[in-house]
Amino acid sequence: MGTLTGRALTQVHQDFTTANGARAGVQKVIILITDGQASDIVHLPSENIRKQGVLISAVGVANYNLQQLNDIASGGKFVATVEQFDAMDSIRDKVLDAVCQAQQKRGQDIKQEINNGLQYLKRMLGALEDELEQETKK
Repeated sequence: MGTLTGRALTQVHQDFTTANGARAGVQKVIILITDGQASDIVHLPSENIRKQGVLISAVGVANYNLQQLNDIASGGKFVATVEQFDAMDSIRDKVLDAVCQAQQKRGQDIKQEINNGLQYLKRMLGALEDELEQETKK
C-alpha cells in the first residue's frame, strides 16, 4: 500500500488561498517530499495544478518511485532524490536553485522563504523520527 500523493497534492493546492496566507500575484510553489510510492493517480492532479501556474518540485527519499516523481514535478530539474532523510541537506541547494531560478525569471526572489520552509520540514522530520523511535521502544 502506498500513500495518497495525488490527493495530498490536490489538498495542498486547494489550501493556496489568501485566507491561508497565499499572496495574490505571487508564484505558488509545492515542494513534495515522499518516501514511498503513491497508491493513487499523481499525473492528472499534478498536470492540473501545473496548468494553473503552480511550480512543483518533487523530492524522493529512500523507497521513491522515480517515474512518479517525474510525473509530479514541473520538469526534470525539479526532481531530487536521496537515499535517507539524513541526506536531505545534500539536495537542499539543488531544490532551492531550481525553484528560485524559475522565480527569478518571473521577477521574484523567494530563496529565503523556500529555505525557511525546508529547514522547518527538516526539523519536523527529525521530531517525527524521534517520536517513532520512542514508540518502538515501548
